[in-house]
Amino acid sequence: MAVRAWAYVKQGGMNRRQAGEDFYFLQKISWLGQVTELTGVTVHPSPRLSDRVPFGTGKAIGDYVANGRLATYPLQAYRDAQWLLGQVRALWETGRPSDAPPEAMARFLGEPFIGSVVPEIRTNSGDLGAFRKRFFRWFNAFRLMKFLNFARDEIHGPAEAEDAAAKLLEWLEQPHPDSDSAVDLLRQFRRLEKGN
Repeated sequence: MAVRAWAYVKQGGMNRRQAGEDFYFLQKISWLGQVTELTGVTVHPSPRLSDRVPFGTGKAIGDYVANGRLATYPLQAYRDAQWLLGQVRALWETGRPSDAPPEAMARFLGEPFIGSVVPEIRTNSGDLGAFRKRFFRWFNAFRLMKFLNFARDEIHGPAEAEDAAAKLLEWLEQPHPDSDSAVDLLRQFRRLEKGN
């Protein structure tokens, strides 16, 4: 990641957590403005095994070496999150969603969401723009990760990376490579990203 010096200083620099310090830092930086991708740069993460922390790159590589497979979040969990993102206007206008939430989202949000979270955000917002900003301060990247973990662990179960990638191509109505190998699927997503 690359961050401008003024933003680094304004957010108090990198935190000193034992794990996820990059995630937490990006979370803080995102509040200052837009975060984007540097697509003209290739980064090669160190393929180190690590059992120092319960999550992250080192843990994922260790799991892959031990199991010979790469698991990811189920695509349905993203669809469940998409439901909530589509409710922002209705929550601002009425304080209630326009339709029933998927099971994973309903269980994750629970009663306090409509009973106290939404009313607090609405009370402190003067218009839809302000509501949207406050809403995404509440449903931030950290809460999204908590939801994805909950949806995987409690509702949908993990997904094989290759299966999820093939299904995503299907959902996006994009061409499918000749095989479901991780390499062929990755190449297809890179072609799509480049617009080829």
